[in-house]
Amino acid sequence: MTQTRSLRARAEAVVAQARRLARENHALLAAVRASLHEAAEPPAPARRPERI
Repeated sequence: MTQTRSLRARAEAVVAQARRLARENHALLAAVRASLHEAAEPPAPARRPERI
C-alpha cells in the first residue's frame, strides 16, 4: 500500500510540473507572437521637426 501512495504522489507531482510547464510555455509563446506582430507592423512615419 505504501508503494501505491508513493507512486500516486510522484504521479501527482509530475502532473503538477507538466501543468506548470504548459502555463510557462503558453506565456512564452504569447510573448513571441506579440513580438513578431510588433516587428511585422510598418514603422510609424517620421515627424518633421517644428519650426520655431
